[in-house]
Amino acid sequence: MPQAVLAVAAKIGVAVWAATGSAILTNIAAYGFVIGAAYLAVKSYQALMPKAGAVDVNRNAILELTTSGKQVGRVVYGRARVGGYLAAPPMVSGTNNKYLWFIVVFAAHEIDSYEKIYIGDTELDASTDFDANDDCTDAAFIDSASNKLLRVIFYDGTQTAVDPDWDAAFASVGTNHKLQGLAYCVLRLTQDETGDAVPVWPGLQPPRQFSVRIKGKKVHDSRVPTDAWSENPALCVRDYLTNTDYGLGEPTARIDDVAFEAAADICEESVTVKDNVGGTTTQDRWTCNGILSTGTAPTDNLETLASSMGGAVAFVGSGKWRAWAAAYSTPAHALDENDLSGPVKVVPQAPAENRFNLVTGNYVALDRGAVPIPFPARTNTTYETDDGGVELRRDFTYAMTDDTQRAQRLAVLALKQSRNWTTCEIRCNLRAFKVELFDTITLTIAELGWTTKVFRVIGWKYDGEAVVLMLKSDSSAAYDVTAATDLDDDPAPTTV
Repeated sequence: MPQAVLAVAAKIGVAVWAATGSAILTNIAAYGFVIGAAYLAVKSYQALMPKAGAVDVNRNAILELTTSGKQVGRVVYGRARVGGYLAAPPMVSGTNNKYLWFIVVFAAHEIDSYEKIYIGDTELDASTDFDANDDCTDAAFIDSASNKLLRVIFYDGTQTAVDPDWDAAFASVGTNHKLQGLAYCVLRLTQDETGDAVPVWPGLQPPRQFSVRIKGKKVHDSRVPTDAWSENPALCVRDYLTNTDYGLGEPTARIDDVAFEAAADICEESVTVKDNVGGTTTQDRWTCNGILSTGTAPTDNLETLASSMGGAVAFVGSGKWRAWAAAYSTPAHALDENDLSGPVKVVPQAPAENRFNLVTGNYVALDRGAVPIPFPARTNTTYETDDGGVELRRDFTYAMTDDTQRAQRLAVLALKQSRNWTTCEIRCNLRAFKVELFDTITLTIAELGWTTKVFRVIGWKYDGEAVVLMLKSDSSAAYDVTAATDLDDDPAPTTV
Protein backbone atom coordinates (compact mmCIF):
# COMPACT_ATOMS: atom_id res chain seq x y z
CA MET A 1 0.00 0.00 0.00
CA PRO A 2 1.42 3.47 -0.84
CA GLN A 3 2.83 5.38 2.14
CA ALA A 4 0.37 8.25 1.63
CA VAL A 5 -2.56 5.88 1.89
CA LEU A 6 -1.05 4.22 4.98
CA ALA A 7 -0.73 7.62 6.59
CA VAL A 8 -4.36 8.44 5.93
CA ALA A 9 -5.44 5.05 7.24
CA ALA A 10 -3.46 5.53 10.40
CA LYS A 11 -4.85 9.00 11.00
CA ILE A 12 -8.60 8.46 10.63
CA GLY A 13 -8.99 4.69 10.55
CA VAL A 14 -9.50 4.27 6.82
CA ALA A 15 -9.25 0.69 5.57
CA VAL A 16 -8.48 0.54 1.86
CA TRP A 17 -9.02 -2.80 0.12
CA ALA A 18 -7.64 -4.11 -3.13
CA ALA A 19 -9.66 -3.95 -6.33
CA THR A 20 -11.60 -7.10 -5.46
CA GLY A 21 -13.34 -5.25 -2.64
CA SER A 22 -13.84 -8.60 -0.92
CA ALA A 23 -14.29 -7.22 2.58
CA ILE A 24 -17.09 -4.90 1.54
CA LEU A 25 -18.86 -7.64 -0.39
CA THR A 26 -18.41 -10.13 2.44
CA ASN A 27 -20.01 -7.82 4.97
CA ILE A 28 -22.77 -6.55 2.73
CA ALA A 29 -25.20 -9.26 3.91
CA ALA A 30 -25.81 -7.07 6.93
CA TYR A 31 -27.65 -4.71 4.63
CA GLY A 32 -30.37 -7.22 3.73
CA PHE A 33 -33.90 -5.95 4.20
CA VAL A 34 -36.06 -8.78 5.51
CA ILE A 35 -39.75 -9.51 4.98
CA GLY A 36 -40.41 -13.00 6.24
CA ALA A 37 -38.10 -15.30 4.34
CA ALA A 38 -37.61 -12.86 1.47
CA TYR A 39 -34.87 -10.24 1.44
CA LEU A 40 -33.41 -7.71 -0.89
CA ALA A 41 -29.66 -7.42 -0.38
CA VAL A 42 -27.87 -4.40 -1.79
CA LYS A 43 -24.46 -5.35 -3.20
CA SER A 44 -21.90 -2.63 -3.54
CA TYR A 45 -21.09 -2.73 -7.25
CA GLN A 46 -24.31 -4.34 -8.38
CA ALA A 47 -26.42 -1.89 -6.41
CA LEU A 48 -28.89 0.09 -8.50
CA MET A 49 -27.92 -1.92 -11.59
CA PRO A 50 -30.15 -4.27 -13.64
CA LYS A 51 -29.57 -8.01 -13.56
CA ALA A 52 -27.43 -9.39 -16.34
CA GLY A 53 -28.90 -12.08 -18.57
CA ALA A 54 -31.35 -12.75 -21.38
CA VAL A 55 -35.10 -12.23 -21.37
CA ASP A 56 -36.64 -15.57 -20.41
CA VAL A 57 -39.67 -15.41 -22.66
CA ASN A 58 -41.25 -18.37 -24.45
CA ARG A 59 -43.02 -17.08 -27.52
CA ASN A 60 -45.56 -19.89 -27.58
CA ALA A 61 -46.45 -19.47 -23.92
CA ILE A 62 -47.21 -15.80 -24.47
CA LEU A 63 -48.88 -15.66 -27.86
CA GLU A 64 -50.69 -18.99 -28.02
CA LEU A 65 -53.41 -20.77 -26.11
CA THR A 66 -52.19 -23.31 -23.60
CA THR A 67 -53.63 -25.86 -21.20
CA SER A 68 -50.88 -25.29 -18.61
CA GLY A 69 -52.40 -24.18 -15.33
CA LYS A 70 -49.30 -22.13 -14.57
CA GLN A 71 -50.52 -19.53 -17.06
CA VAL A 72 -53.33 -18.47 -14.70
CA GLY A 73 -50.73 -16.89 -12.47
CA ARG A 74 -50.03 -14.01 -14.83
CA VAL A 75 -49.90 -10.47 -13.54
CA VAL A 76 -50.00 -7.79 -16.24
CA TYR A 77 -48.73 -4.28 -15.52
CA GLY A 78 -49.01 -1.53 -18.10
CA ARG A 79 -49.69 -2.98 -21.55
CA ALA A 80 -48.88 -6.49 -22.69
CA ARG A 81 -49.70 -8.91 -25.46
CA VAL A 82 -50.61 -12.32 -24.06
CA GLY A 83 -52.14 -15.61 -25.08
CA GLY A 84 -54.39 -17.42 -22.68
CA TYR A 85 -55.06 -20.43 -20.55
CA LEU A 86 -57.98 -22.74 -21.39
CA ALA A 87 -60.02 -22.73 -18.18
CA ALA A 88 -62.24 -25.56 -19.45
CA PRO A 89 -61.96 -28.25 -22.14
CA PRO A 90 -63.16 -27.19 -25.61
CA MET A 91 -66.93 -27.59 -25.90
CA VAL A 92 -69.28 -27.97 -28.87
CA SER A 93 -72.93 -27.16 -29.38
CA GLY A 94 -75.51 -26.83 -32.14
CA THR A 95 -76.42 -29.09 -35.04
CA ASN A 96 -73.43 -31.09 -36.27
CA ASN A 97 -71.30 -29.40 -33.62
CA LYS A 98 -71.65 -26.12 -35.43
CA TYR A 99 -70.23 -24.04 -32.56
CA LEU A 100 -66.89 -24.52 -30.85
CA TRP A 101 -66.41 -22.83 -27.49
CA PHE A 102 -63.24 -21.91 -25.61
CA ILE A 103 -62.97 -20.19 -22.23
CA VAL A 104 -59.68 -18.32 -22.25
CA VAL A 105 -58.14 -16.69 -19.15
CA PHE A 106 -55.57 -13.92 -19.68
CA ALA A 107 -54.75 -12.55 -16.23
CA ALA A 108 -55.25 -13.49 -12.59
CA HIS A 109 -56.76 -10.12 -11.74
CA GLU A 110 -59.02 -7.34 -12.94
CA ILE A 111 -57.68 -5.42 -15.94
CA ASP A 112 -58.48 -2.05 -17.43
CA SER A 113 -59.44 -2.97 -21.01
CA TYR A 114 -58.81 -4.98 -24.16
CA GLU A 115 -57.25 -3.18 -27.12
CA LYS A 116 -56.32 -5.68 -29.85
CA ILE A 117 -57.02 -9.29 -30.82
CA TYR A 118 -54.64 -11.36 -32.94
CA ILE A 119 -55.70 -14.53 -34.75
CA GLY A 120 -52.85 -15.83 -36.84
CA ASP A 121 -51.62 -12.82 -38.81
CA THR A 122 -54.94 -10.96 -38.53
CA GLU A 123 -55.13 -8.02 -36.15
CA LEU A 124 -58.54 -6.94 -34.89
CA ASP A 125 -59.55 -3.88 -32.90
CA ALA A 126 -61.44 -4.89 -29.78
CA SER A 127 -63.64 -1.79 -29.99
CA THR A 128 -64.39 -1.29 -33.68
CA ASP A 129 -64.21 -4.77 -35.26
CA PHE A 130 -67.07 -6.29 -33.23
CA ASP A 131 -70.79 -5.52 -33.27
CA ALA A 132 -73.29 -5.21 -30.42
CA ASN A 133 -73.59 -9.01 -30.26
CA ASP A 134 -69.79 -9.38 -29.92
CA ASP A 135 -69.56 -10.89 -33.43
CA CYS A 136 -66.53 -9.98 -35.53
CA THR A 137 -67.37 -7.78 -38.51
CA ASP A 138 -64.04 -8.19 -40.29
CA ALA A 139 -64.53 -9.69 -43.77
CA ALA A 140 -61.96 -12.39 -43.06
CA PHE A 141 -64.36 -13.91 -40.54
CA ILE A 142 -67.57 -13.72 -42.58
CA ASP A 143 -68.47 -16.47 -45.07
CA SER A 144 -70.07 -16.06 -48.51
CA ALA A 145 -73.52 -16.41 -46.96
CA SER A 146 -72.78 -13.42 -44.67
CA ASN A 147 -72.55 -15.63 -41.57
CA LYS A 148 -70.33 -14.19 -38.87
CA LEU A 149 -68.00 -16.93 -37.73
CA LEU A 150 -66.17 -15.40 -34.77
CA ARG A 151 -67.68 -14.20 -31.50
CA VAL A 152 -65.51 -12.96 -28.62
CA ILE A 153 -67.09 -11.87 -25.34
CA PHE A 154 -64.58 -10.17 -23.07
CA TYR A 155 -64.66 -9.89 -19.29
CA ASP A 156 -62.28 -7.62 -17.37
CA GLY A 157 -62.44 -9.38 -14.00
CA THR A 158 -65.22 -7.31 -12.46
CA GLN A 159 -67.94 -9.73 -13.61
CA THR A 160 -70.36 -11.10 -11.02
CA ALA A 161 -72.34 -13.53 -13.19
CA VAL A 162 -71.74 -16.36 -15.62
CA ASP A 163 -71.61 -15.52 -19.32
CA PRO A 164 -75.23 -15.89 -20.50
CA ASP A 165 -74.39 -17.35 -23.94
CA TRP A 166 -72.12 -19.99 -22.44
CA ASP A 167 -74.67 -20.80 -19.74
CA ALA A 168 -77.51 -21.11 -22.26
CA ALA A 169 -75.54 -23.42 -24.56
CA PHE A 170 -74.56 -26.02 -21.94
CA ALA A 171 -76.55 -27.61 -19.14
CA SER A 172 -73.28 -28.41 -17.33
CA VAL A 173 -72.51 -24.71 -16.98
CA GLY A 174 -74.21 -23.12 -14.02
CA THR A 175 -74.49 -19.79 -12.30
CA ASN A 176 -71.35 -20.44 -10.28
CA HIS A 177 -69.12 -20.43 -13.38
CA LYS A 178 -68.36 -16.72 -12.99
CA LEU A 179 -64.56 -16.73 -13.10
CA GLN A 180 -64.68 -13.80 -10.71
CA GLY A 181 -61.49 -11.81 -10.40
CA LEU A 182 -60.08 -13.22 -13.65
CA ALA A 183 -59.77 -11.41 -16.98
CA TYR A 184 -61.08 -13.87 -19.57
CA CYS A 185 -63.05 -14.23 -22.77
CA VAL A 186 -65.65 -16.58 -24.19
CA LEU A 187 -64.44 -17.49 -27.67
CA ARG A 188 -67.11 -19.01 -29.93
CA LEU A 189 -66.18 -20.25 -33.38
CA THR A 190 -68.77 -21.10 -36.01
CA GLN A 191 -67.88 -23.82 -38.48
CA ASP A 192 -67.91 -22.47 -42.03
CA GLU A 193 -70.74 -24.31 -43.79
CA THR A 194 -69.96 -22.75 -47.18
CA GLY A 195 -66.38 -23.98 -47.18
CA ASP A 196 -64.97 -20.74 -48.57
CA ALA A 197 -64.16 -18.63 -45.51
CA VAL A 198 -60.77 -18.38 -43.84
CA PRO A 199 -61.42 -19.50 -40.24
CA VAL A 200 -61.88 -23.28 -40.50
CA TRP A 201 -60.72 -25.09 -37.37
CA PRO A 202 -60.98 -28.89 -37.67
CA GLY A 203 -62.27 -31.01 -34.79
CA LEU A 204 -61.85 -29.42 -31.37
CA GLN A 205 -58.59 -27.64 -32.12
CA PRO A 206 -58.57 -23.98 -31.00
CA PRO A 207 -56.87 -21.25 -33.03
CA ARG A 208 -53.42 -21.74 -31.50
CA GLN A 209 -52.17 -18.35 -32.63
CA PHE A 210 -54.68 -16.40 -30.57
CA SER A 211 -53.59 -13.52 -28.35
CA VAL A 212 -54.76 -10.16 -27.10
CA ARG A 213 -53.21 -6.82 -26.21
CA ILE A 214 -54.53 -5.56 -22.94
CA LYS A 215 -54.15 -2.65 -20.56
CA GLY A 216 -53.50 -4.52 -17.35
CA LYS A 217 -53.75 -3.94 -13.63
CA LYS A 218 -55.25 -0.82 -12.13
CA VAL A 219 -52.89 0.59 -9.49
CA HIS A 220 -53.16 3.08 -6.66
CA ASP A 221 -51.68 6.54 -7.04
CA SER A 222 -51.42 8.24 -3.65
CA ARG A 223 -50.73 11.58 -5.36
CA VAL A 224 -54.32 11.86 -6.57
CA PRO A 225 -55.38 9.59 -4.76
CA THR A 226 -57.21 7.10 -6.97
CA ASP A 227 -57.01 3.62 -8.50
CA ALA A 228 -56.54 3.64 -12.26
CA TRP A 229 -54.56 2.03 -15.03
CA SER A 230 -50.98 3.25 -15.24
CA GLU A 231 -47.66 2.24 -16.76
CA ASN A 232 -45.73 4.18 -14.11
CA PRO A 233 -43.13 1.75 -12.67
CA ALA A 234 -43.20 3.21 -9.16
CA LEU A 235 -46.96 2.75 -8.93
CA CYS A 236 -46.67 -0.81 -10.25
CA VAL A 237 -44.04 -1.63 -7.62
CA ARG A 238 -46.28 -0.20 -4.90
CA ASP A 239 -49.20 -2.31 -6.12
CA TYR A 240 -47.11 -5.49 -6.08
CA LEU A 241 -45.92 -4.78 -2.56
CA THR A 242 -49.44 -4.24 -1.19
CA ASN A 243 -51.43 -6.79 -3.20
CA THR A 244 -52.72 -9.61 -1.00
CA ASP A 245 -53.53 -12.02 -3.84
CA TYR A 246 -50.20 -12.32 -5.66
CA GLY A 247 -47.89 -9.73 -4.10
CA LEU A 248 -46.30 -9.34 -0.69
CA GLY A 249 -49.50 -8.21 1.02
CA GLU A 250 -47.76 -5.35 2.81
CA PRO A 251 -50.07 -2.94 4.68
CA THR A 252 -50.09 0.58 3.30
CA ALA A 253 -48.72 1.83 6.63
CA ARG A 254 -45.44 0.14 5.68
CA ILE A 255 -45.19 2.03 2.38
CA ASP A 256 -43.18 5.25 2.32
CA ASP A 257 -45.56 7.16 0.08
CA VAL A 258 -43.30 10.22 0.01
CA ALA A 259 -40.52 8.15 -1.55
CA PHE A 260 -42.89 6.38 -3.95
CA GLU A 261 -44.47 9.66 -5.03
CA ALA A 262 -41.04 11.13 -5.71
CA ALA A 263 -40.14 8.06 -7.77
CA ALA A 264 -43.45 8.28 -9.66
CA ASP A 265 -42.77 11.93 -10.48
CA ILE A 266 -39.35 11.02 -11.87
CA CYS A 267 -40.86 8.27 -14.03
CA GLU A 268 -43.29 10.77 -15.56
CA GLU A 269 -40.71 13.43 -16.33
CA SER A 270 -40.74 14.34 -20.01
CA VAL A 271 -37.53 13.54 -21.89
CA THR A 272 -36.61 14.31 -25.48
CA VAL A 273 -35.95 11.44 -27.89
CA LYS A 274 -35.55 10.94 -31.61
CA ASP A 275 -38.74 10.38 -33.59
CA ASN A 276 -37.28 8.20 -36.40
CA VAL A 277 -38.07 10.83 -39.06
CA GLY A 278 -35.18 13.17 -38.41
CA GLY A 279 -36.74 15.19 -35.60
CA THR A 280 -37.43 14.81 -31.92
CA THR A 281 -40.40 14.08 -29.70
CA THR A 282 -40.96 13.54 -25.99
CA GLN A 283 -41.87 10.56 -23.82
CA ASP A 284 -42.13 9.71 -20.13
CA ARG A 285 -38.74 8.92 -18.67
CA TRP A 286 -39.64 5.40 -17.49
CA THR A 287 -42.58 3.06 -18.09
CA CYS A 288 -43.47 -0.48 -17.01
CA ASN A 289 -45.17 -2.81 -19.50
CA GLY A 290 -45.10 -6.57 -19.26
CA ILE A 291 -45.95 -9.77 -17.47
CA LEU A 292 -44.98 -11.27 -14.12
CA SER A 293 -45.58 -14.83 -12.95
CA THR A 294 -46.92 -15.72 -9.52
CA GLY A 295 -44.60 -18.72 -9.69
CA THR A 296 -41.53 -16.45 -9.59
CA ALA A 297 -39.92 -15.46 -6.29
CA PRO A 298 -41.31 -12.10 -5.07
CA THR A 299 -37.83 -10.60 -4.80
CA ASP A 300 -37.17 -11.46 -8.44
CA ASN A 301 -40.49 -9.90 -9.48
CA LEU A 302 -39.64 -6.76 -7.53
CA GLU A 303 -36.26 -6.58 -9.21
CA THR A 304 -37.89 -7.00 -12.62
CA LEU A 305 -40.34 -4.18 -11.91
CA ALA A 306 -37.63 -1.90 -10.52
CA SER A 307 -35.42 -2.51 -13.54
CA SER A 308 -37.94 -0.71 -15.74
CA MET A 309 -37.19 2.56 -13.91
CA GLY A 310 -33.46 1.88 -13.58
CA GLY A 311 -33.92 1.99 -9.85
CA ALA A 312 -34.44 -0.08 -6.75
CA VAL A 313 -36.85 -0.92 -3.95
CA ALA A 314 -35.99 -1.92 -0.39
CA PHE A 315 -37.37 -2.33 3.11
CA VAL A 316 -35.54 0.09 5.37
CA GLY A 317 -34.79 0.45 9.05
CA SER A 318 -37.71 2.86 9.54
CA GLY A 319 -40.04 -0.09 8.95
CA LYS A 320 -41.19 1.04 5.53
CA TRP A 321 -40.62 0.23 1.88
CA ARG A 322 -38.86 2.87 -0.20
CA ALA A 323 -38.45 3.16 -3.95
CA TRP A 324 -35.99 5.04 -6.13
CA ALA A 325 -36.21 5.79 -9.86
CA ALA A 326 -33.02 6.50 -11.79
CA ALA A 327 -32.37 10.23 -12.00
CA TYR A 328 -29.91 12.53 -10.35
CA SER A 329 -31.12 14.30 -7.23
CA THR A 330 -29.60 17.22 -5.39
CA PRO A 331 -27.80 16.01 -2.24
CA ALA A 332 -30.16 16.12 0.72
CA HIS A 333 -27.50 16.08 3.45
CA ALA A 334 -23.90 17.08 4.00
CA LEU A 335 -21.64 14.91 6.16
CA ASP A 336 -18.03 15.45 7.19
CA GLU A 337 -15.44 14.21 9.70
CA ASN A 338 -17.53 15.54 12.60
CA ASP A 339 -20.28 13.04 11.73
CA LEU A 340 -17.98 10.01 11.84
CA SER A 341 -17.78 7.68 14.83
CA GLY A 342 -15.55 4.94 13.52
CA PRO A 343 -13.38 3.66 10.66
CA VAL A 344 -14.09 4.46 7.04
CA LYS A 345 -13.76 1.51 4.68
CA VAL A 346 -13.07 2.45 1.08
CA VAL A 347 -12.98 0.47 -2.15
CA PRO A 348 -11.36 2.89 -4.64
CA GLN A 349 -12.09 0.95 -7.82
CA ALA A 350 -14.36 -1.79 -9.06
CA PRO A 351 -13.50 -5.47 -9.09
CA ALA A 352 -12.26 -6.57 -12.50
CA GLU A 353 -15.27 -8.85 -13.03
CA ASN A 354 -17.61 -5.88 -12.65
CA ARG A 355 -15.99 -3.66 -15.26
CA PHE A 356 -17.56 -3.33 -18.68
CA ASN A 357 -17.44 -0.90 -21.60
CA LEU A 358 -20.09 -2.40 -23.91
CA VAL A 359 -23.75 -3.03 -23.08
CA THR A 360 -26.00 -5.30 -25.10
CA GLY A 361 -29.33 -6.93 -24.31
CA ASN A 362 -33.02 -7.22 -25.03
CA TYR A 363 -36.31 -5.53 -24.37
CA VAL A 364 -39.79 -6.94 -25.05
CA ALA A 365 -41.17 -5.08 -28.06
CA LEU A 366 -44.96 -4.80 -27.87
CA ASP A 367 -45.14 -3.52 -31.44
CA ARG A 368 -43.05 -6.45 -32.76
CA GLY A 369 -45.05 -9.40 -31.52
CA ALA A 370 -44.19 -8.98 -27.83
CA VAL A 371 -41.00 -11.03 -28.17
CA PRO A 372 -37.43 -10.22 -27.05
CA ILE A 373 -35.75 -7.76 -29.39
CA PRO A 374 -32.06 -6.78 -29.13
CA PHE A 375 -31.56 -3.07 -28.62
CA PRO A 376 -28.64 -1.36 -30.37
CA ALA A 377 -25.47 -1.93 -28.37
CA ARG A 378 -24.02 0.95 -26.40
CA THR A 379 -20.28 1.35 -26.02
CA ASN A 380 -17.77 3.93 -24.83
CA THR A 381 -14.34 4.09 -26.46
CA THR A 382 -12.86 6.03 -23.55
CA TYR A 383 -13.87 3.28 -21.16
CA GLU A 384 -12.42 0.68 -23.53
CA THR A 385 -9.13 2.58 -23.65
CA ASP A 386 -9.09 2.68 -19.84
CA ASP A 387 -9.60 -1.09 -19.88
CA GLY A 388 -6.48 -1.63 -21.97
CA GLY A 389 -8.29 -1.72 -25.29
CA VAL A 390 -10.16 -4.88 -24.30
CA GLU A 391 -13.87 -5.04 -25.12
CA LEU A 392 -15.72 -5.97 -21.91
CA ARG A 393 -19.32 -6.83 -22.66
CA ARG A 394 -22.30 -7.00 -20.31
CA ASP A 395 -25.75 -8.22 -21.31
CA PHE A 396 -28.84 -6.84 -19.57
CA THR A 397 -32.48 -7.83 -19.41
CA TYR A 398 -35.24 -5.21 -19.58
CA ALA A 399 -38.25 -7.50 -19.44
CA MET A 400 -40.75 -4.76 -18.49
CA THR A 401 -39.45 -2.22 -21.02
CA ASP A 402 -41.22 -2.23 -24.41
CA ASP A 403 -39.49 0.69 -26.10
CA THR A 404 -36.04 0.78 -27.72
CA GLN A 405 -35.39 4.36 -26.60
CA ARG A 406 -35.91 3.56 -22.93
CA ALA A 407 -33.98 0.30 -23.20
CA GLN A 408 -31.00 2.17 -24.64
CA ARG A 409 -31.32 4.89 -22.02
CA LEU A 410 -31.18 2.21 -19.33
CA ALA A 411 -28.13 0.71 -21.03
CA VAL A 412 -26.37 4.08 -21.10
CA LEU A 413 -27.12 4.60 -17.41
CA ALA A 414 -25.73 1.16 -16.58
CA LEU A 415 -22.60 1.93 -18.59
CA LYS A 416 -22.04 5.28 -16.90
CA GLN A 417 -22.84 4.02 -13.42
CA SER A 418 -20.25 1.29 -13.88
CA ARG A 419 -17.59 4.02 -13.85
CA ASN A 420 -18.69 5.49 -10.52
CA TRP A 421 -15.94 3.41 -8.88
CA THR A 422 -15.71 4.57 -5.32
CA THR A 423 -17.68 2.66 -2.70
CA CYS A 424 -17.32 3.17 1.02
CA GLU A 425 -18.78 2.17 4.36
CA ILE A 426 -18.85 4.81 7.09
CA ARG A 427 -19.84 4.62 10.75
CA CYS A 428 -21.64 7.77 11.84
CA ASN A 429 -22.99 9.28 15.03
CA LEU A 430 -26.70 9.77 15.54
CA ARG A 431 -26.76 12.94 13.45
CA ALA A 432 -26.82 10.58 10.43
CA PHE A 433 -30.23 9.23 11.43
CA LYS A 434 -31.71 11.87 9.13
CA VAL A 435 -30.09 10.18 6.13
CA GLU A 436 -32.28 7.64 4.33
CA LEU A 437 -31.71 4.85 1.85
CA PHE A 438 -31.30 6.10 -1.76
CA ASP A 439 -30.62 9.68 -0.63
CA THR A 440 -27.72 11.51 -2.21
CA ILE A 441 -25.34 13.18 0.21
CA THR A 442 -22.06 15.06 0.12
CA LEU A 443 -19.13 13.77 2.12
CA THR A 444 -16.11 15.83 3.09
CA ILE A 445 -13.00 14.08 4.42
CA ALA A 446 -9.95 16.24 3.95
CA GLU A 447 -7.47 13.40 4.50
CA LEU A 448 -8.95 11.57 1.50
CA GLY A 449 -9.13 14.68 -0.64
CA TRP A 450 -12.93 14.60 -0.63
CA THR A 451 -14.63 17.99 -0.56
CA THR A 452 -18.43 17.70 -0.82
CA LYS A 453 -17.98 14.52 -2.85
CA VAL A 454 -21.39 13.20 -3.91
CA PHE A 455 -22.48 9.71 -2.89
CA ARG A 456 -25.75 7.80 -3.06
CA VAL A 457 -26.80 5.77 -0.03
CA ILE A 458 -27.09 2.13 -1.11
CA GLY A 459 -27.18 0.59 2.37
CA TRP A 460 -28.35 1.80 5.79
CA LYS A 461 -28.42 0.15 9.22
CA TYR A 462 -28.24 1.01 12.89
CA ASP A 463 -26.17 -1.51 14.84
CA GLY A 464 -27.01 -0.20 18.29
CA GLU A 465 -23.97 2.05 18.48
CA ALA A 466 -23.70 3.81 15.13
CA VAL A 467 -25.54 4.54 11.91
CA VAL A 468 -23.67 2.55 9.29
CA LEU A 469 -23.98 3.82 5.73
CA MET A 470 -22.92 2.07 2.54
CA LEU A 471 -22.21 4.72 -0.10
CA LYS A 472 -21.51 4.66 -3.83
CA SER A 473 -20.12 7.65 -5.68
CA ASP A 474 -22.65 9.46 -7.84
CA SER A 475 -22.82 12.44 -10.19
CA SER A 476 -25.27 14.24 -12.43
CA ALA A 477 -23.18 13.22 -15.46
CA ALA A 478 -24.03 9.57 -14.76
CA TYR A 479 -27.67 10.30 -15.67
CA ASP A 480 -27.00 12.67 -18.56
CA VAL A 481 -28.67 10.97 -21.51
CA THR A 482 -29.87 13.30 -24.26
CA ALA A 483 -31.82 12.84 -27.48
CA ALA A 484 -28.53 12.71 -29.34
CA THR A 485 -27.54 9.55 -27.45
CA ASP A 486 -30.98 7.93 -27.42
CA LEU A 487 -30.80 5.71 -30.48
CA ASP A 488 -33.39 4.86 -33.08
CA ASP A 489 -33.70 1.31 -34.39
CA ASP A 490 -30.13 1.48 -35.65
CA PRO A 491 -28.46 -1.92 -35.12
CA ALA A 492 -24.95 -0.49 -35.07
CA PRO A 493 -23.27 0.34 -31.74
CA THR A 494 -23.02 4.03 -30.97
CA THR A 495 -20.48 5.79 -28.79
CA VAL A 496 -21.84 7.69 -25.78
